[in-house]
Amino acid sequence: MKVLYITHYVGFYGANKALLQLILDLRGENINPLVLVPCDGPFCKVLKSHNIEFIIKNFHNWRYDSKKDKFVIRYLKLGYYIFYDFLNILPFYWILKRKRISLIHTNSSMIPIGGLMAKLLRIPHVWHLREFGEGMHYDNYFYFGKKLSGKFMSYTSDCVVAISHAIKNYYATIIKGREIEIIYDGISFGEERTFSTFKKDARKINLCVVGRISRGKNQMEVLKALKFLRESVREQILLYIIGDGDAKYLSAMYDFIKMNDLFAYVKILGFREDVYSLLEKMHIGVVASKSEGFGLVTVEYMMHNVAVIASNSGANVELVQNKKNGLIYSLGDYLELANKIDLLVGNAVFREYLAKKAFKYAKEQFHSKICAKKVYNIYQKLLFGN
Repeated sequence: MKVLYITHYVGFYGANKALLQLILDLRGENINPLVLVPCDGPFCKVLKSHNIEFIIKNFHNWRYDSKKDKFVIRYLKLGYYIFYDFLNILPFYWILKRKRISLIHTNSSMIPIGGLMAKLLRIPHVWHLREFGEGMHYDNYFYFGKKLSGKFMSYTSDCVVAISHAIKNYYATIIKGREIEIIYDGISFGEERTFSTFKKDARKINLCVVGRISRGKNQMEVLKALKFLRESVREQILLYIIGDGDAKYLSAMYDFIKMNDLFAYVKILGFREDVYSLLEKMHIGVVASKSEGFGLVTVEYMMHNVAVIASNSGANVELVQNKKNGLIYSLGDYLELANKIDLLVGNAVFREYLAKKAFKYAKEQFHSKICAKKVYNIYQKLLFGN
């Protein structure tokens, strides 16, 4: 079975990490993957390393950031995007026809080309929803409005999948006439992996924030919490910020660190390919996102025995149960976040208890084989009716 997977970006963060793991697991079910990427980038390098075939072809997003462009510029861009994509549709159609694609799986709500190509090829289309939009602390608006875009998504999809209840609830008001199935992203734990803290360095309590640098991921809130920690607590910790992204937001973070004399307590590492190795050295992981669609990084923290502190937004509260497998704080309340950090820094027994419970929970609920099996069953049903 030849399946085309479509991603809207080439960074190697949550959505593409989840897509890679899904493809690797489905190859064991005789799925032959082909990935469409918009340009060259880190994800292409990863695909090459796993011998996964991919095509570079730039079809544009159908959502825009309301803070970037004024109205006239925005719709001039849209006109160009439509013209450019229209010229590329026919050549791309014949590429997919020659490759005998059986099914298209779009791994994002940001790009519509998968639905359009599936209709032209008369093959099934799975739309995998991951991102919030307007009204959820994000500024990703549909160019054609939610109502019209929702009708298009309903018409061009044979199955709609959401990565969390939070995402399902958001799109249930947009996509009419389609049942939305929830499938959590998965991570490969490896059969030999067990809970362990032996690699943790007790000389410093290492905190981390992993993910794309952006307003939505809200790294600044963690820096504010760091500023308001008691000095005796701050002296015990080192905060690692891992990821790249919005240069303007990153510059504001550096300005805040400099203004508050926090350089001794913060390391900004940029994008790293060895994130899992770094997580082995971490004690506490923070997810401060304003609206997390799922939070693959949360599961990655859990998998690496890292105690989790997460904001009470998006799907965070689906993954983290307060005081049972992590701690929850109120989004925007950096003083409460500081108190949660203080608690875990000062109580190693409680910190390890949460990490151990989280590891067990994640291994039972978010193993990649569970996700892959559910997706494979969808493919079977759409193609063969069973």
